[in-house]
Amino acid sequence: MADVSTIQQQLRDFLLESKQYARLQKKLLQIVVAEKAAHLLSRVGMALVCFIIASMVLFFALMALSAWIGSITSPQIGHAVVGAIALLALIMVYLMRRTLILNPIARIVADILLPPEDQQKEK
Repeated sequence: MADVSTIQQQLRDFLLESKQYARLQKKLLQIVVAEKAAHLLSRVGMALVCFIIASMVLFFALMALSAWIGSITSPQIGHAVVGAIALLALIMVYLMRRTLILNPIARIVADILLPPEDQQKEK
């Protein structure tokens, strides 16, 4: 039969190892969360930069189209036509916002925050 003091010592050792394991798991969780947050923020930053550049390109392209139409007809008609085109594009994006905006963003965030199925099976 095991001595009471050895059982107590084994229990203390087990508790100390359990505390150390819990601390390490907490540290690992903090590192994983920081990594995923950094990845997500870098994607958001890149998307923001791309959106700004695309907006500038679109603005200048629409101004060029307006000037070209204005040179054929009158400047007011050119601006009206380009305004109507921009309004139609805005309405189309609004009507298709789930397909064009929400679903891709949700998929990207889920890919970053949730591990893929293959990685879960390996562990």
